[in-house]
Amino acid sequence: MQLDYHHLEEEIFNLLYKKHLSDSSFSFSTRKKSNPNAKYDYFIGSQKSGYLAFTLWAIPVWYKGASIDLIDYIIRIKNNKPEIHFQYYISKFAQEKQNKLNLKFLSTLRQEFLNDPFAKYYPQVRGEKFIVVNSHTSASSNFSDSFLSFIETTSAKIDNAISKFQNQNRDWEASRISEVDFLNNLNILKRRLELNFSNNFEDLLESEEEKEEQRIKSSHNISATAKKTLVDSRRGQGFFRVNLITLWRCCSISKVANISLLRASHIKPWRISDDEEKLDCYNGLLLLPNYDLLFDRFLISFTDSGNILISNKLTPLEIEAFQLNSNIKIEVKEENKKYLAYHREQFQLNNHSL
Repeated sequence: MQLDYHHLEEEIFNLLYKKHLSDSSFSFSTRKKSNPNAKYDYFIGSQKSGYLAFTLWAIPVWYKGASIDLIDYIIRIKNNKPEIHFQYYISKFAQEKQNKLNLKFLSTLRQEFLNDPFAKYYPQVRGEKFIVVNSHTSASSNFSDSFLSFIETTSAKIDNAISKFQNQNRDWEASRISEVDFLNNLNILKRRLELNFSNNFEDLLESEEEKEEQRIKSSHNISATAKKTLVDSRRGQGFFRVNLITLWRCCSISKVANISLLRASHIKPWRISDDEEKLDCYNGLLLLPNYDLLFDRFLISFTDSGNILISNKLTPLEIEAFQLNSNIKIEVKEENKKYLAYHREQFQLNNHSL
């Protein structure tokens, strides 16, 4: 099946927007103006140009012919697969003080990626270009995980380079895109594309689960009985819950054994699990509602040894209120480990600001 540019662009936007809803400090750029070749586009670039681009930073740059930001994430479709890299580019003929500092910043940026084999510097007659390619995007079966992981690791290094350079060059203007500017640009995008999407993280997840449930119900390859079993497992009901109760018998964390108080919680979320994983009792924990909420939002997770991981987003007051502490440990069965590995990866993505 041919990978569609606009479908990919929508997927990229949804991944970034979901990240913003779970972490309001995470903002990204969107296309402000339309043109005949990019009437329905979310980002800079177009199907005709063959790429889309966005940035996480507000760094003033201006020179004749400037059309992109100083630092951009760029996604192209190559061999029917999405490829992503970040790119620094500026003209050597930029004369203003800010632009001269932008040029000077490159050496600090390159130092952050000194040992990265996928970082390449391209000295050019008219400008300076430096890129870092995500080596895993094309090969990964899960583009969203690879995409977000690449942004997390590279943006942390870019932030570090910016901080170092600003300490020595106080006049240089550079920061993350503010939430206020992001929301203003988002409203422009909404009006231009006549979009109507949720401002609530839970509503967004609910919408994704409803799409997956509709896929199951409309499938001609799944029996009516199997459809009901899969749909019931979405809410932690049916055979999934029964098998979890048989396996765990009590809350995996608190050991509370009153089954009526416990929720059957998927480790790898139902909406992205395949049909077999949706029903696998090893892809689940029995949890009290408060722990279920934290686990579902990737605010807690567990090592393969069962030791708890607590989000750095939880305040000391919240940690105390939820009665969390580093001594909490659950029993982990061998069959749980592949699901916990996925959950920990999402925990790390969710709990480190990009």
